[in-house]
Amino acid sequence: GTPLRERLNTDDAVCFTRTYDAAHLKAHPQQTVRRIAVLKAKGERRAPDDFPFYKLMFRVELKSGKTFEKETTCAPDQYAYSCTHDMDADTAREFYLTRAGQEHVMLRDRRGAMSKLFDVKLSTDDRIFKLQQSPVDACAFR
Repeated sequence: GTPLRERLNTDDAVCFTRTYDAAHLKAHPQQTVRRIAVLKAKGERRAPDDFPFYKLMFRVELKSGKTFEKETTCAPDQYAYSCTHDMDADTAREFYLTRAGQEHVMLRDRRGAMSKLFDVKLSTDDRIFKLQQSPVDACAFR
């Protein structure tokens, strides 16, 4: 698939999302995330000579119906974009976005940092998500 840096380096908004149906959640009872989305806002584009980091909005909806959102930064790290749970602490390499084919990215959270990002308890089953590139309105939880 197209490198992530090329997908993000546009003036247009970019959305990656995943929604889990009742059957999936029943088969994975420890998973707490029902929907997850990553959004790069329109106009959020790096200058050609700037370090290519992006501010991205992460959103989750839990099985309980509660929703959380938090903006953070992600920067290139070899073949992935590493993200931090705390933009003030400069703690990159906590969770990653990597390409996974033409229309997908993988969100990998091996250390459980997304629990810190959203200040909510997430399960160990909430650490790897395959997100599909989607229309921007799919990233707006209503």
